[in-house]
Amino acid sequence: MPVDPKHLLQRYERLLARRRLHEDVWEQIAEQILPQRTGIISKRSPGEKRTTKLFDGTAPDAALLLASTMHSTLTPSAAPWFSVKYRDEALNDDKAVQDWSEDTVRRMDEAISNSTFDLHVMECYLDYVAFGICCMQIERNAEGGLQFQSVPVGQFVVDEDAEGRVDTVARSFTLTARAAVDRWGEEAVSEAIRNASTKEPEKPFTFMHWVGPRPEKEQTKKLKNMPWISAYVEVGAKTLVGKEAGFHEMPYVTPRWGKATGECYGYGPGHTALPFVQTLNELTRLFLKTAGKAADPPTASRWNGVVGPIKWFPGGNTVVRDINDFKEFPPQARLDIIQVLANDLRTEVRRNFHVDQLALKETPQMTALEVQVRFELMQRVLGPTLGRLRGEFFTPSIERVFGIMSRERQFLPVPAILRDYIQDVGEFDVQYEGPMARAQRTPELVAIERSYTMGGVIAQVYPAIFDIPDHDKVFRHIWQVTGAPSDNLRSEEEVKAIRDKRAQQEQAAAVGQLALGATEGAKNLAPIAEVVRKAGENGGVIPADQAR
Repeated sequence: MPVDPKHLLQRYERLLARRRLHEDVWEQIAEQILPQRTGIISKRSPGEKRTTKLFDGTAPDAALLLASTMHSTLTPSAAPWFSVKYRDEALNDDKAVQDWSEDTVRRMDEAISNSTFDLHVMECYLDYVAFGICCMQIERNAEGGLQFQSVPVGQFVVDEDAEGRVDTVARSFTLTARAAVDRWGEEAVSEAIRNASTKEPEKPFTFMHWVGPRPEKEQTKKLKNMPWISAYVEVGAKTLVGKEAGFHEMPYVTPRWGKATGECYGYGPGHTALPFVQTLNELTRLFLKTAGKAADPPTASRWNGVVGPIKWFPGGNTVVRDINDFKEFPPQARLDIIQVLANDLRTEVRRNFHVDQLALKETPQMTALEVQVRFELMQRVLGPTLGRLRGEFFTPSIERVFGIMSRERQFLPVPAILRDYIQDVGEFDVQYEGPMARAQRTPELVAIERSYTMGGVIAQVYPAIFDIPDHDKVFRHIWQVTGAPSDNLRSEEEVKAIRDKRAQQEQAAAVGQLALGATEGAKNLAPIAEVVRKAGENGGVIPADQAR
């Protein structure tokens, strides 16, 4: 059964009404923290000034710092920030599986690096820290590569399933008549767009992209393996643009910083900092106004008491008919008190965006301990939200990327043992290898180091204590936690072969040493045997010069 565009538009309007409950707060956050995002409620003209309510730059700087820190510690562009693991430990130890997994991760990381991911994920992080929610679209481009697109807050609506996971995303956007015809063709668009494409090609039209779960009863033979509906609707004509399509994976990822029970949209640091930011901007505005009065105070003069204009420049002489005909009104406000209050508010704003914990001084002489302390602070700050990011952002993104590249046959053939596992058990698990993820696992390394140190103390009186730990497994675990490439490790079979060869060489050397010792002993016994033989010939008498 094909989708009904009118039904989708009705659902979209209901979701839009629910989103409007948040738009007023979002607009206030945008005005005070992210001015480039203003226009959520009412559209702004291109090039229009958007900083009319912004008098202090503390909040925008703090939001940018937090977003940049998350980008550099969670999804850095300089190194892979994820790997693939399996619940079956035997697969993780298999050399063929390790090689395939390493090659797959490398190919995925190269594809992500060569796409628009770094550009758009930063925009998503800005929305994430300010509004508590962001949206990223992951698609395949015309060349078979990856295409990432951040969707600004105010242009999409979401809905959840029974478990609180976002399973429906609808996005509204505009295209000119010419662009719509270029994208879908003349036969797929309405008559109004076809006519405008020749007469008014730059005339804008509004469209809605709907993505949601496909009910089993609506699955057709053609779309059976695409559990997600994909439908483009022309809002004005209420008609479907093109044919109904689908996705193998959800193409939109919409993480939330945190959310209240019963609500779909999230809450972030921007919500908690908003009262302080608004107060700070108003206080800064009053401070600038008062400071302006102090620099150029208001005056009062008697009618016709001042002859000519007032001379405000240095050395100026203002002529008055009477000395009392002109006087100034200096401001009575305490600028120092306003400044103290403003500084307190700036501190509070930075605290809400965790600036004090994140803005550590970086120098080329940073020690390993200083680097570790930095990541431990980040872990305490970003740790609570990292779990939600994994479930709602990282894992769906990696699964989507893997699905696109797999269908494009951009991976090596899957090993037979792994192919059977994926079919019988499920897909791989995503493990995060970014600086933040490694920092969270650092306590494991500290515990191992402490255990070996204490074991060394015990070994002085009981050497057999080190027979307890499996040193091979311990070192492989250390190698993994530190993020070193696993393709540099030898397999257990290779290690066994090397050790067997070494044992044979040591055994051969020991046998050779014994043979050499026996030969030397025989050489030392030869003179003694000769003396004994001659003594036998002389009736058992040994000459005095040979008795020694």
